[in-house]
Amino acid sequence: MPSTNALTRALTKQTPQLFGRYHLLGKIAMGGMAEVFVARCGELLGMQTLIALKRILPVHAADEKFVQMFQREASIALRLQHRSIARVFEVGKVQNDWYLSLELVQGENLARVSDALESRHLHWDPNLVAFIGSEVAQALHYAHTLTDARGRQLNIVHRDISPENIMLGFDGSVKVIDFGIASCESYASLTTQGAVRGKVQYVSPEQAQTHKLDGRSDIFSLGVVLYECLAGAQPFERTSPMATLDAVVNKWVPPIPHVSPQLNDAIIKALEKEPGRRYKSAEEFSHALLAAIAGQDAAGPTKVSQLVTSLFPQRLQRWRQIQEMALEGFGFKERGAKEGDATPPPAQLMEPADSENITQAEKYYVISNSQPPVPPVLTTPARRATRTAGVVFALAVAASILFLIARKPRERVENDVPPAPIAVSPRIVPLPLPPREPPPEPPNAVTPPEEDLPIPTVKLPPKLAKKALNKPRRTRHARAGSRPATR
Repeated sequence: MPSTNALTRALTKQTPQLFGRYHLLGKIAMGGMAEVFVARCGELLGMQTLIALKRILPVHAADEKFVQMFQREASIALRLQHRSIARVFEVGKVQNDWYLSLELVQGENLARVSDALESRHLHWDPNLVAFIGSEVAQALHYAHTLTDARGRQLNIVHRDISPENIMLGFDGSVKVIDFGIASCESYASLTTQGAVRGKVQYVSPEQAQTHKLDGRSDIFSLGVVLYECLAGAQPFERTSPMATLDAVVNKWVPPIPHVSPQLNDAIIKALEKEPGRRYKSAEEFSHALLAAIAGQDAAGPTKVSQLVTSLFPQRLQRWRQIQEMALEGFGFKERGAKEGDATPPPAQLMEPADSENITQAEKYYVISNSQPPVPPVLTTPARRATRTAGVVFALAVAASILFLIARKPRERVENDVPPAPIAVSPRIVPLPLPPREPPPEPPNAVTPPEEDLPIPTVKLPPKLAKKALNKPRRTRHARAGSRPATR
């Protein structure tokens, strides 16, 4: 799988290419089956994500047999949802181009980690190798025992377990890639009927003899991978493919030096020539590996993360530049490449045409989210070009605004249409309400007695005063009694 080391020159921005609902940011690899891009998925701000998109080459898209195999294998890959299996999100077709959208695995494959250790004259920690093997075996067991909606076994076999198809993440994860599409990869390189699918130095004896396969074939291939990590050499690789296949079928492997007997026995049992003498399931192999390192220094995701991060710090730097370009809405390409061509020269990026050397795991890339992105480094000409482009854009915007301002008065004279009067709604003023009258008194209400008011006195002449004193005075009660009673 091409990583950031495939891009050897400085990166520059370019306009992304629209492909269906995806935006292709830049081409990162081309293999025997497909060309691979870093793509952006999603339109809403803050809800976009980066994926790997494999676009099938036209020569294979026109092959009806290949398309049928691709659809069948990809439909199986869509079912796999395990923490140690890189996911396939979507299989689709845009016009005449078939494609796969895949998970971006943040890390490096096992082959590159082994090469980096060897270049530094370092060796694998046996406990860490056992932990990695246990994680891969758990993923294989999940795939081997997967059933459909009716409970029927799908009998999924990877067929290409190799160091290139095992990814070690910067976060400490261990993932198996190319699950379900290894057959398509092999068919794209070897189209003869009955040909061996997979890298010949990692195939099982029954696979080398083109017999029917089951999950125990993947167990053998995983045993070869673990043996190679601990012994520092491939146990079956010879000078030619036929000699290698003969060694796979007939040659026995010696014990691994400087490894505990328990771990040695666990791996040697996985390399039995007869499938019946191996582990019955990948889960049993996983338990045997963990039991071999029980009671020793714990190996887990933390050690995996520390190892990968310490070996490949510059790879993260390159991908942070790509991530920042993606956040700004740009794609990327190597400086010096032709416009619209994101493919580096064949000597730097193209995989060899020989089917044995095709790296089938060269499809996933590292996008680091653990640290803030690092801005791309621009040289002086690039900065000058960027500054010039900004000035030109500002002048264009200013000219557009002036044109619109100058055009508005002419439009009013030509139209000569008075503006419509603005309708004003009448103001409503509330009228004062009359005072409320007190409620009438009930008929049976008792009237309070009237108070005797003082009678004003009038000073009369003596004669009139004497006469008034002698005249008897009639009261109100007397006047009321003198009237006749009426009904």
